[in-house]
Order: sequence, then structure tokens, then C-alpha cells
Amino acid sequence: MAPGGVLIPQDIVGIKELQSTAKYILVVEKDAIFQKLLDEGALLRLGPVIIITGKGYPDVCTRQLVCRLCSELRLRALALVDADPHGYEIFLTYKYGSLSQSHLSSSLACSSLVMLGARHSDVMTLAPSEARLPLTDLDKRKITNLLKRPYLNNSQAGACIKEELTVMLSSGTKAELEALAPTAAALCDAYLPAKIIQGIYLG
Repeated sequence: MAPGGVLIPQDIVGIKELQSTAKYILVVEKDAIFQKLLDEGALLRLGPVIIITGKGYPDVCTRQLVCRLCSELRLRALALVDADPHGYEIFLTYKYGSLSQSHLSSSLACSSLVMLGARHSDVMTLAPSEARLPLTDLDKRKITNLLKRPYLNNSQAGACIKEELTVMLSSGTKAELEALAPTAAALCDAYLPAKIIQGIYLG
């Protein structure tokens, strides 16, 4: 693999067969974290693993690939996002699909995806107080809108996600993943292994 990874193909539907020796998929919100993981040798240290990023809000090709990897290879899929409203919305987009493309959810949504981190509960226990950021008015409106998503009312997983969002809103705080693991080494050696071993996922 190239040092910075490889681009996701534009024609996911045209891929006839998927093969991999990976044991799970790690879906990363931000390209900066993705690059740090690669630089730190995460493919070997956390692997065998497929690490994918949509560089923020994922496009159709990224979501199609994650969906196919989960369904065809039956791989466990874990999401790594910021503990803020945007991170949660990105997680929900991978898991349930986007509202604007709900008619394509069968090929774009990966319902088995769970959040490895960063949960808001991680922020309260792991992030130093100075690394916690106040929610903006826009953040609060986004959380309020996320809580209205109908799919969060249809399962225990949805109820748990709603609870985390409600706690975030009531606390008035958020944090980026870097606040919990300030270095790539800390991410690979401490935070991620601990979360995977604990096996306590959201969603």
C-alpha cells in the first residue's frame, strides 16, 4: 500500500468480488487521524484491519464500499469519530444512510456499524477539562435535529445513541478525538486497543 493509502474507486458497483484477510474495518471520520494511524503502523499494530476514511462527510462511493465490505465479507465495522455533533452525524450517515438518499439505504447504509469512539462519556472521563470545548448554538441545533431522526426510535441501539446525544446537549461540551489521544502512538497503543478489548460499543 502507498504510504498515504489508496483512493477509493469511483465505480464500487463494478467491482465483481471483494477479498481480504482483515478481521474488521475501522471507519475513520477525519483524514488527519487516518494519516496518523498509517504513519504509526496501525495496519500491523491493530490489524489485520481495513482502515477507511471519507474525509469528513462520506461520499456515495465510500459508503458503498463500507456497505459491501460489511455485507459480503461479514466483517465487523467500527467507527472512529469526534465526540461532537458532526462526528455523530457522520457515524449515523454510515450506519443509517443520509436523509436525502434514504431510497438508497439498502446499498449505502451499514446497519451493523458501531461506534468505537469517541463517545461523549469518553470525553468526561478521559479528556482534560481544558480540552473540552463548549457547544455552539449551531451544535445545539444539530443535536436537537439529530434527536428527531425517526430511525433512532426503532431500536435499542438508537435509544443508546439518543442517550449519548442528550447527555452531550445537557453537558454543553464536546471534544475532538485528539483530546482523548493527543498523539498517534497514544491512539494506537492505548485508546484504540483498550476500546476494542472492552468491546463496549455504541450502536
